[in-house]
Amino acid sequence: MKYSVNANPPGVGKTFNEKKNIINNKLKAAIFSKEHALLNEYESLPYSKHVRGFKHTCELIENNEVKRLIGEDIPPSLICGHMGCDLKCEYHRQFKRIRLLLSPLNYFNSNKIDLDKYEFILIDENVDGSRELTYNKEELKKEVNKLQWLALWEAIDSMDIEWLIDNTIKINRMIMIKNEEILKSNTNIIRLNIDDLINFIMIDNAYEINKPSYPYPDIFDIFKKGRDIRLLSATFDLSVFNKLLERYRREFDPLLECEIIVEQEPQSSKSLIIRVGNSHHYKSTMRKSLDKYDLYLKQIRKLHGVHCQICVLTYKEFVKDGKFFGVPAFWFGANKGVNLYEHYDVLVVFGSFIYDINGYKELHELIYPGQLAPDPGEVDLNNAFGVMLPVNGKYNVLWQKFVETQTYDAIHRVRPLRYIRTIYCFGYVPHKLMLELEYRTMLEETL
Repeated sequence: MKYSVNANPPGVGKTFNEKKNIINNKLKAAIFSKEHALLNEYESLPYSKHVRGFKHTCELIENNEVKRLIGEDIPPSLICGHMGCDLKCEYHRQFKRIRLLLSPLNYFNSNKIDLDKYEFILIDENVDGSRELTYNKEELKKEVNKLQWLALWEAIDSMDIEWLIDNTIKINRMIMIKNEEILKSNTNIIRLNIDDLINFIMIDNAYEINKPSYPYPDIFDIFKKGRDIRLLSATFDLSVFNKLLERYRREFDPLLECEIIVEQEPQSSKSLIIRVGNSHHYKSTMRKSLDKYDLYLKQIRKLHGVHCQICVLTYKEFVKDGKFFGVPAFWFGANKGVNLYEHYDVLVVFGSFIYDINGYKELHELIYPGQLAPDPGEVDLNNAFGVMLPVNGKYNVLWQKFVETQTYDAIHRVRPLRYIRTIYCFGYVPHKLMLELEYRTMLEETL
C-alpha cells in the first residue's frame, strides 16, 4: 500500500487542490473524515453523496420504541429487524450506487461500504484515534452463556485464535439470530464483538505479558484494508506513524509493505503572533481570577477598534454557549479542521493545553503497548518547552507529538497563512507557529 500525505499547514489549499484533482481526473472517490463539517466542503463535487449515521437517517427516529432502543445502545441492524423494516429506508438506501462517497471515518471498515468500487481514497485530517480492547473472562462468559455454545467458550477461554478466525462468520450469524430472539422480550442482548476479541488476542500474543487491555489505534483498520491512501493532515508526524506501523507489523502482519510519501513545504506569513507575558494561564490560575480576562479582552478591543472581529481559544470549562465574556469562543481540542473561525481578524488564546499524568500514560501505552509506562516523576517546568510536564523525558516527547499539535491546529482555525491576522497568546506558543508567523513578545502590563 502507499500512504501519501499532504502535511502542509491549514489554510494553504489542501482541500481545494484535492477537489480539483478529483474533478479533473474524473475519479471515482471515497472521502472520509471524522468531522461532518469537513465533509460538507466536498458536497460541491459532482455526484457526491454525504452519508450519515442511523440517528440522522432513520425514518422512524421519532418512534418511542426506536428512541428506547437507541437509549439502550442497541445496534441499528437489530433495531431495523425489531421494527420490521424492509431495509429500504434512507439509512440503508444512502449506501447504494454512490460514485463519490463522503463518509464519516467510522464507516471505513463497515460492510456497508465496498472500497473496491473506488479508485481513489482520501482521508481528510489525521487518523489519530484509538479504542480500548479488553479481555475479561467473567464478563465474556456471561455473554457466551446467553448463546449456550460450549465450543465457543472453550475457544475464548483458551484464546484459540485459529478456531475463532475460522468460525467468525458463523459466530456473528449465531449472535445476530439469538439477539433478534432476545430483543422480543428484553434488551439484555449478547454484547460480544468477536473481531475486537480476535484483535486483542493477536496483540496479546505479540507481547505475551497477559495485560487486561490494549489500545487499538484506528489507523490499524486502514492498514488492514491495504489500499493506497491519500491523507490531508497538518499535524501528521512521521515518527509516530512509523511507530504505529511497527506495532501493526509485530501484532498483525509482518509482511505489510507501506510506501510513505510526505509533502510539506516551508510556509510564512505577515500575520502576527504575540506571546503576552510569561505565565501559562493554566486552568487553576484562570479559575482564581477569571474576571481579569474580560479586562484583557476589552483592552484588545480598544487596540483594534469596535469593528474588529475577535474570537477566543481557551479551556472548555470556560466557554458558555459558545462565548467567553460575550466574545465568540472555542476550546482546545474542538473544531479540528473546521473553518468556522476564518473570518475573525484577531484570535486571543487564554491557556496552555496540557494533559494530566494519566493522559501521558495512555499515549505511552498507544506507542509502546508491550512496555509498562515509566514513572512520570514530579510535574515541573524544567523542560525544553517550559510548560508543566512530567520530569521523565519520554513524556515530553509524547506531549510535543500529540498535545502541542492540537494547539497548533486550533490556532490555525483563523487561517493566519491565508489572511493577515493578529494572535495574542496568554500561554504557550507552539514552535512551528513561531517559524510560520511573525513572532513577538510583550509584557501583560503593556497591553
